[in-house]
Amino acid sequence: MKSFFINEQNVATYAEKIATWIKEKVEQAHRKGIVLGMSGGVDCSVAARLCRLTGVDVHLVLMPYGDDMKKTGNYDHSIELIEKFNFSYHVFDVKPAVDALTIPDDPTYFKNSELSRANIRPRVRMTYLYQFAQLSSRFVMGTGNLSERTVGYFTKWGDGACDLNPLAMLTKQEIS
Repeated sequence: MKSFFINEQNVATYAEKIATWIKEKVEQAHRKGIVLGMSGGVDCSVAARLCRLTGVDVHLVLMPYGDDMKKTGNYDHSIELIEKFNFSYHVFDVKPAVDALTIPDDPTYFKNSELSRANIRPRVRMTYLYQFAQLSSRFVMGTGNLSERTVGYFTKWGDGACDLNPLAMLTKQEIS
């Protein structure tokens, strides 16, 4: 059971506690920093800011599927955060890798083609993040919150995979 709730009065205290925890984990493991997949949404933006409070090196990775991030405005949101807080970043288009892994549609045999294709994207993104992390001695930072974990709103071996997750005990209401 959760023993706390973050609100306007205690948000700074909990942000500092979470940042301290992240920093301790990075230092204990002798990592050079953190890599975080940046979608432009609230959860990853909050996680990125918490990581920035640690003082450890933070690198953001945008991984659009073609031009999907630009269509939704998430690319602009990501770049705005990156520029405002001076994050280092890379952009990797996952479309070629996702498309190469997608089994051709066969409605007579496969019944969940759309869901299957939708889950390939976060798995490919996590593969990119773990490769980046290994190449640069970093932890992969997760961005899933308690509300998502409770209802199972994540992809196994995709956005549910991470080394550290500072939002794991926070509800969507606390993050927003």
